[in-house]
Amino acid sequence: MNKFLTAIIFFIFNLTIYAQDTQYDQFDIVGEWTMTDDTNDSMDYIFSEDGYTSIRSHGRIVNGKSLKLTGGRFAGKTADNKYEITQTGEYVDLNLIYYMDNVETARIPGRLKIINKDECLIILDFKKEFKSIEFSEINKSKICTFKRIKK
Repeated sequence: MNKFLTAIIFFIFNLTIYAQDTQYDQFDIVGEWTMTDDTNDSMDYIFSEDGYTSIRSHGRIVNGKSLKLTGGRFAGKTADNKYEITQTGEYVDLNLIYYMDNVETARIPGRLKIINKDECLIILDFKKEFKSIEFSEINKSKICTFKRIKK
């Protein structure tokens, strides 16, 4: 009986790990997503296969790849917006990385929580003030919902 109970617990534990891995394996951030924040403001994010992010808001697209800047102190420079994803257990780490003339100028750390293959939660630490990037009540106002745009 004791061996039987141990075998059942072991099976359930492995099934849980497999379910988490399968959920991550089925998730692909590449594509177009509508991001909605806690105030119900929204915009579209586009994650490309080659690691670039673009933004669409009010009908305008800001291309994340080789964007030629035209005004202000950065006029004439080329900007790139990229992303990196790394799985760390239950969550997925997401970094948004900004480049100016091929030199990294900013990195915004974040975390992604998969709801299903077409929906996830993302929290970004723009001010780098979080002690830990967690999906908690304290960080509720910083959590955005991303839903895949189906075509």
